[in-house]
Amino acid sequence: MLALVSNFEEESLEGEGDERNIWVPHKPLKIGSDQIRQNQIHVQRNERKLRFLKEECEEEGRVRSDNTNSKLERAIGFIV
Repeated sequence: MLALVSNFEEESLEGEGDERNIWVPHKPLKIGSDQIRQNQIHVQRNERKLRFLKEECEEEGRVRSDNTNSKLERAIGFIV
């Protein structure tokens, strides 16, 4: 089983006073089923880490708002 995934590359557009980065799709990449399974394992591991951190923070009374939760979710991205 193969899946097609778009390969995005960041390119900068130059315009009249309008400088910004956009994502431009390039050739699709073929990813095998073992790579898809490996990615699913990483996602599951990250979800477990996020749940653990949220539970730990709730026990200590540190979760006060959605903003705090989003900071935790961003932090999980750096753990992997």
